Amino acid sequence: MNTTKFRRLSKGLKWVFRMISILLAVQGIIYLVSIFVGKSPSTTATEFSHYSLLTMSVKENMEPYNFLATCILGTIERIALSYVAWQGSIFFSLLEKETSPFSMTVYRILRKIGLLLIAIELFVPFTYSIVLSFIEIKAFDWYIIAFSGQFMIGFVIYFMAEVIRYGVSLQQFSDDVV
Repeated sequence: MNTTKFRRLSKGLKWVFRMISILLAVQGIIYLVSIFVGKSPSTTATEFSHYSLLTMSVKENMEPYNFLATCILGTIERIALSYVAWQGSIFFSLLEKETSPFSMTVYRILRKIGLLLIAIELFVPFTYSIVLSFIEIKAFDWYIIAFSGQFMIGFVIYFMAEVIRYGVSLQQFSDDVV
């Protein structure tokens, strides 16, 4: 089987995910710095995100505690997503070097990516809701309206990881029989 194109594609995607990881880390640092500067992150820092509860709520005239909570949770979200993107680059690096994608290492990385995407999607809006209910002293508001694409992608990646785990067990069974 000719795997040259596949390896080249994996190598390119590895570098794309590394760049995304670096951009998300920089975005997280901008959120962190904005706490000390006292101004909201610029629109250029938030335009990389297609969906974020936090980027939609950061405004110039925000109350100080609300602003602080938004920036702290924005930093956590961006750094966690940066880690997920870095794990994605490791996944593509493994595909570039491995002879078979059906290995326990690939399974562990995909499983970690899927679970982290799901956890981030559930943790950040839920925590933001709790913090705002304490800050604004009003009834607990749910900011989780519907599951976003990030949740669904995390679920699909987790499912793919389980398929790979099943493939690894079939490969092991096949090797044991032969």
